[in-house]
Amino acid sequence: MPDRIVIIEDDEATRYAFERVLKAAGYRTCAFANYFAAAQILDSGGGALLVLDISLPTGTPHGVSVAMMARTQRPDLPIVFVTGFPDLAQWIDADLGPVLVKPVDGDTLVSAVRQHVRV
Repeated sequence: MPDRIVIIEDDEATRYAFERVLKAAGYRTCAFANYFAAAQILDSGGGALLVLDISLPTGTPHGVSVAMMARTQRPDLPIVFVTGFPDLAQWIDADLGPVLVKPVDGDTLVSAVRQHVRV
């Protein structure tokens, strides 16, 4: 699945909306509720880009940890972070990737993805 957008978002409705918007824009996606579900794809170097929620469920690695683990495997992996907590955005190093604050409209999401991946 190297050409797919990998989405890690714990909120089911948001995850589904992100998938639907990106598919409508012509992207192939695979979406997961947490890092553990997506680990096989990420650990094997899969995914063209990672859309990653910063705040993931307790008991699972949070978004920044997931980003660091993914970048260990693929230093060039583009990442677009999303968060419902605007104050968290300031703690993300700009070199890791852009941070979109929820609610994220479809055009904003597609634009952020398009900066890194072409259909």
